[in-house]
Amino acid sequence: MGNIAHSLTKDAKMNWQVFVVVLEAEYAAIVLQGLTAWSGGYLTQAQMAARGITGWSILEHGGICMDVIIISPAVAYFVSNHQFPYFSKWGLGILAVSIVAWLIFGYLWQMGGKVIPEAHTHDGMTTIAGWIHLAYGAVTTWVLVMVFVSGLATPPVSKPELIILAVALMPFFYYGVVKFNERWVFSPMARYQVIAEIVIVWAITIARVL
Repeated sequence: MGNIAHSLTKDAKMNWQVFVVVLEAEYAAIVLQGLTAWSGGYLTQAQMAARGITGWSILEHGGICMDVIIISPAVAYFVSNHQFPYFSKWGLGILAVSIVAWLIFGYLWQMGGKVIPEAHTHDGMTTIAGWIHLAYGAVTTWVLVMVFVSGLATPPVSKPELIILAVALMPFFYYGVVKFNERWVFSPMARYQVIAEIVIVWAITIARVL
């Protein structure tokens, strides 16, 4: 255990002020999603039922829970322990790809919201909570992709850090599509998404570690 801890910290020094600021900003984005969902009547099933709406409330989103428990702390950890070339050609390129990917995801999400309304998208449009979530997703993905790309972090991301991050992302990939409701079904599309994410992350991790 001591060797693992040493290998995690031998080249990196935690900047606790940065960690706290980044974590607070991420949690603020999550809280804002909750507040805007509440104002729109999509915070809880009780709110939705009172308006005769059948769908998913924001508190039923497994992804929100994982953002609190895994994604936000992970991003805050890496940002406070490593420096990344955010505005270099690599950094901006990864950001651009992340934004495009999340916009495509948002469009597909919007199409699904026409069938089953939810806090982030309903009535054929993305809600304020949805746009906040897309922005949160684009920024956190930007950072985490730079963690996995070799040669971008200073000091370099260690092998134990990569492995721990890959393991931590496993429950995120599954619960990211889960809705905490007995009506929710693990659809084939959701299964393919989870499998693809797991394969990609572990392929990159193994390539970096070996």
